[in-house]
Amino acid sequence: MDEFRQRVVEALKNGTIEGDGHTLYSPEFYAPYFTEAELGEAGLIQTYKSDGTGKGSIFAPDGSFVEETTAVYNLSFLYWVASKVGVTESVRANGRGSQARELVGFISDKVLPVTA
Repeated sequence: MDEFRQRVVEALKNGTIEGDGHTLYSPEFYAPYFTEAELGEAGLIQTYKSDGTGKGSIFAPDGSFVEETTAVYNLSFLYWVASKVGVTESVRANGRGSQARELVGFISDKVLPVTA
């Protein structure tokens, strides 16, 4: 198994790769499995701005409103990981959470050993 896939396996086991299609995580959330440099090179670290709407506002873990943050959108991260490990299945779900859970399943199927 190549080094990237091994990191994916460990991140799955640790819960770092999770079926969340809504959250913006700091790049450090993905450490030690994925580096900030690696995430940056993939174009995953971006600045996000709140728009004041219910779905378009950003909140800190303590519930306070955040004007903007530099972070990794977890759904984009999952699509990136899926591509890197060779997932060829198409996501059929519409909702962000459903897409994320489907992607984690595809990723798991691709990298984890089959147990009987």
